[in-house]
Amino acid sequence: MAVRGRMALVIFNDEGEVERAVAFGSGSDVVAIELPPGLWHTLVAFEPGSIFFETKPGPYVPLSAEDLAPWSPAEGASEAGDYVIRLLSRIS
Repeated sequence: MAVRGRMALVIFNDEGEVERAVAFGSGSDVVAIELPPGLWHTLVAFEPGSIFFETKPGPYVPLSAEDLAPWSPAEGASEAGDYVIRLLSRIS
């Protein structure tokens, strides 16, 4: 759910290709999106200060290796910046 700002939810297939991007928040008729479990997804903010709220059924379970997309760069990896640039070009 968008609290403030404009963003997009990006849904991927198992190979890491973008299947769909849904803009939501400021300037959009879409304010909230509900996803079924098991979808690879990410969120991209288009405005500084954007805030979203995400909730999942409990109890809280920390992420494990199988919860991370095998085709995405690791957090802090040198190729992460290029990955984000390519992702933005695909959804804009």
